Amino acid sequence: MAEFYHKENPFIKELRKQVRVIMRSRKRVGPIMNADGEFVQDDNGLVMVTTHTGAFPSFEDDCEFIKLYIDNVKILREITPAGILVFTYVLEASKPKQDIVYLNAATIAEKLSISRTYVYDGIKSLCTQLVLARAYTGKRSAVAYWINPTIFYNGNRQHLLLKTKQK
Repeated sequence: MAEFYHKENPFIKELRKQVRVIMRSRKRVGPIMNADGEFVQDDNGLVMVTTHTGAFPSFEDDCEFIKLYIDNVKILREITPAGILVFTYVLEASKPKQDIVYLNAATIAEKLSISRTYVYDGIKSLCTQLVLARAYTGKRSAVAYWINPTIFYNGNRQHLLLKTKQK
């Protein structure tokens, strides 16, 4: 029987498998001073010394993640169940540093084991709640949507601001 109450977070054990902790050393380089408080110099200039100041943990996490911004998460409450299901697919399909996602209803329907009509209803809900906006691609076969980076984004949003000119 599973425990209902935990004294510690039961998910940390799995997290430790995914995130590697590497001990790195910290060094400081600086000039040498003599007892009179003057910098020691040789023919080449100041004499420098490297001192080891200790070790600190560094974490390496190779798992991909998407930022979901808490300020606008309340919008998700207004999305239909179809929209939430399609939203999970959009999260998976979004590429790093891209504010556009290409959606194919047949592919989504197959992957999520739902009907195309349900996919279209989900996309409509996401557009109505301003999570997605239809993008012009110039091709009828390439159905693309802009993502709303105030709700979620795969990367650093500053990249978007640098990429687009202020209007």
